[in-house]
Amino acid sequence: AHLDPAPDPNASSWHGSTPVTAHGMAVHGSKLFIAFNASDAPDARYDKLAVFDHSEVDIVFDDVIAGSLARPRGLAVVGAELFVCDFGTHRLVALDVHDGIERRSIGGPGTAPGRLSGPEGICAAGDLLVVSELLARRIQIFSLELHAVQVLRMPGTGLLRSLCYAPSSGFVFVADTQRRQVH
Repeated sequence: AHLDPAPDPNASSWHGSTPVTAHGMAVHGSKLFIAFNASDAPDARYDKLAVFDHSEVDIVFDDVIAGSLARPRGLAVVGAELFVCDFGTHRLVALDVHDGIERRSIGGPGTAPGRLSGPEGICAAGDLLVVSELLARRIQIFSLELHAVQVLRMPGTGLLRSLCYAPSSGFVFVADTQRRQVH
């Protein structure tokens, strides 16, 4: 799939030569979900959540972006739900993978359990969701129903971004791009 968003942020076709940065990807069946933004865009109007099927643009959830997501980042699919870290609204959002409709969310700016400060990365770990918070420099764990389960403060870390889960060991790894380490 070729990631060139239309110059008009309200357009649903993809063409042009604006470079883009992919922030998160997830797969469900034959669908590839990508959260991206135009890397030289002046604002978040160019942030998109798109779905590709067999290398062709299938759906662009422009209505979801306009109504609920501001800056989608990390993505994870569990069952028929796509969980999206929305950096712009400081929320974790559950969307239906088939129609893109928001089912539920948690968060809002803040550092109390259940609040988020720059959610960036996400991974599913069994029946839990693990989210990295770029601005709070911590990890937060949620149930699949989006209830806050635990906050893991990580003193001495830098900017926490991508996460992955290793089922064989039960470890979750997080990329610290400021310190150039994996924790």
